[in-house]
Amino acid sequence: MSESRWLRERMELAQAMKTSPSALDPAQCDYVPPLELIGIYVAHSTITRMVAQGRLDAASGAYVNAALGCHAFAILHHCTHESISQHNEEHAPFENTVFRLASMLIFFDDGYKEAHRAHHQQTNEPDDPDMILSHTSLPVLGHVLFHLQSSYVSLGAPITPFMAAVLCKLGLVRHMSKTWVVKFFGLVNWDNVVLKMAGKRALEVLAAHQDYSSLDRAVQATWLSSGHLTYILLGLFFARYPHRHGVGISNEVESFYDSTYRAQGQGGFVDDGRRTSSHAPCKE
Repeated sequence: MSESRWLRERMELAQAMKTSPSALDPAQCDYVPPLELIGIYVAHSTITRMVAQGRLDAASGAYVNAALGCHAFAILHHCTHESISQHNEEHAPFENTVFRLASMLIFFDDGYKEAHRAHHQQTNEPDDPDMILSHTSLPVLGHVLFHLQSSYVSLGAPITPFMAAVLCKLGLVRHMSKTWVVKFFGLVNWDNVVLKMAGKRALEVLAAHQDYSSLDRAVQATWLSSGHLTYILLGLFFARYPHRHGVGISNEVESFYDSTYRAQGQGGFVDDGRRTSSHAPCKE
C-alpha cells in the first residue's frame, strides 16, 4: 500500500466516523470512557480484595490489575486529546477530573498531559519527550520506567536518551529522585505530582498500621507493583512499537518489528529491521 493511499484511507475513515449516525454532536460530552473508568475501579478493587482474602495469588492479581491499568491509561489518553469534552470548555472540569482519577490508578501525573501535547507538536524531533522511549536500549528503558514510577520525576521530564544511557551505565538511575539530581536537572514539577504524592502517602499510612498488614501486602502487589508492569507494557506497546510507517506492511504481527518506525531508533536494530548485537546490561 502506498503512503498516499494509506493517508487517504485514514482521512476517509476519520470522516466516516464523524458523519456516522452514532457520532456525538460537537457540543456533547462523551461519557463512555468515564463510565469505563468506573468499571475499571470496581474491577481493580475487587482483584485487590480477592488477593487480600487469599482467593487469588498476588502475582496473578498484579498482572490482571496491570492490564486494567493499561485500560485506565487509554482513558486518560482520551483526556489529553480532549476527546471526552470535545474541546468544549463547559465539559473541561469533568474531563480533568476523569484524567486525574485515571492517573491516580497508575501513578501518572499532570505532566503527562503537557508531555503528550509536546510529543504531537515535535514528533521524532530532538525535543520530543517520547524520544527516550524509542531511542534507548530495552535494558535502559526498563530501568528508567521502573524508577520513574517509583519517584516523583515528572512524566515528560527533560531526560534525553543519552542522559538515560549514561545514568544507567553509572548505576545512577535509582538516584533520579534524589534532591540534588532533581534540582540540577529540573526533573520534578511539584505542581504536577500532587495526586501521585497522595497515593504514595496513602500506601505509607497503610503500611504503618499492623492491623492492616494483609491488606497492605495486597495493595502493594495489586496497585504499586501492578503500576510498574503497566509502565512497561505502555512503554513498549503504546509508545514504542505501534508507531509504524504504514508502508509495505504485509503481516500485522511482523509489522511490530519489521515496519516499526520507533523501534528503528532502538540501538539493537538496523534500518532493515534485523537485530544487531545485544546491549550490555545496566549496572543496576
